[in-house]
Amino acid sequence: MEKTKAELQVEIAELQAKLAEQQHLAAAIEAKDKEIFTHVQALKRIRQENESLVEQVKKGYAITISTLEKEKQELQSQVDQLSKAPKDLEKTEKDVKILVDENKRLVNTINQYITVFRNTLKGLQGNLDNAIELEALINPVKK
Repeated sequence: MEKTKAELQVEIAELQAKLAEQQHLAAAIEAKDKEIFTHVQALKRIRQENESLVEQVKKGYAITISTLEKEKQELQSQVDQLSKAPKDLEKTEKDVKILVDENKRLVNTINQYITVFRNTLKGLQGNLDNAIELEALINPVKK
C-alpha cells in the first residue's frame, strides 16, 4: 500500500513539526545546560571560597586557642604566685616574730651583762677607793 502524495505531505509536515519541536526542545535543553553549567561553576567558586574561609577560620581559631592557652598559663602562674603569697606572708610573719623574740632575749642578755659590768665597775671603784685609803693610812702624806 502506497501512500498518496497528500498523505506523504501530511506525514512530512507532521515530521517537520515534530523536528521543529525537537529542535526547539534541544535548544531549550542546551540553554538550560549552559545555565546549569554556569551555576555549577559559580557553586564551585563559592565552595572554594568557603573552603578558603574555613581554613582561615581554622588558622585563626588555632592562633586564638594558642594565645588563650598562653594567657591562661600566665594567669595560672599569677594565681599560683598569689596563692603562695599568703603562705610566704605567714612564714615571713613567723620569721619576724621569731626574730623579734630573739632580739628581746638578746636585749635582756645584754642588759644583764651591762648590769654585771656596772656592778663590777662599782666593786672595782670601791676596791680602788679602799686601796687609796689604805695607802693613805700606811704611808701618811709627808708635808
